Amino acid sequence: MGGLEVVLMRGWLGLALVFGAIPAALAGEYTIAPTEGWVQAVRAPAGAALARGNHRNGNVYLLVDRQWRVGDKGQSRYSHFVQKAMNATGVGEVSRIAIDFDPDYETVILHKVVVHRGGKVSDRLRRSRMSVIQRESELEYQVYSGTKTLNIFVEDVRPGDSVEYSYTVNGRNPVLAGHFSRYLDLRWQVPVGRVYYRVLWKASRPLHIAAHNTTIKPVVRKRDGAV
Repeated sequence: MGGLEVVLMRGWLGLALVFGAIPAALAGEYTIAPTEGWVQAVRAPAGAALARGNHRNGNVYLLVDRQWRVGDKGQSRYSHFVQKAMNATGVGEVSRIAIDFDPDYETVILHKVVVHRGGKVSDRLRRSRMSVIQRESELEYQVYSGTKTLNIFVEDVRPGDSVEYSYTVNGRNPVLAGHFSRYLDLRWQVPVGRVYYRVLWKASRPLHIAAHNTTIKPVVRKRDGAV
């Protein structure tokens, strides 16, 4: 069965996507594996232009890359970021990676954690400290949340370093009855070099797109093969 592909490049505020049904996925926590074949490779642009931006938070994003695949076999969301510490203040921000997921229906696959320094790349995926904690942010409302956070602490990050990481979360919330929706934010509190959003879904599944305060339109392509 063929499918369609939506690609949205950088704009200003946001884009909402809503479309049809998908089945459940297996539960678990996290594993380490290569990037899956359906993911489109995206590179960060040169970061020189960001040097003139607002650095009050101490960090910038060279790349925000998020991709989704929705099909008969389930749902996957791929995230790929490159974050640079512009000064000592930003080191703590880029050193901690937080991935939220619900182990009742989602699994996390870690692909990459590397540090870019002086033109060299250092693999930190197996050297970083990792922990999984239960989120309790809704206890004040007497609402139990099964959501957990996978925290990754990247050691020996210095001002000027860039931390690049990627992961995939497989699964979908059964409460949503197979529907999928996302708000794609295109305005950030820190400078961003490139924003890339991509969605894969079956051509037979209805898709509704609503743009808010932007004239940016997604690129829609037909593609062969299963979603």
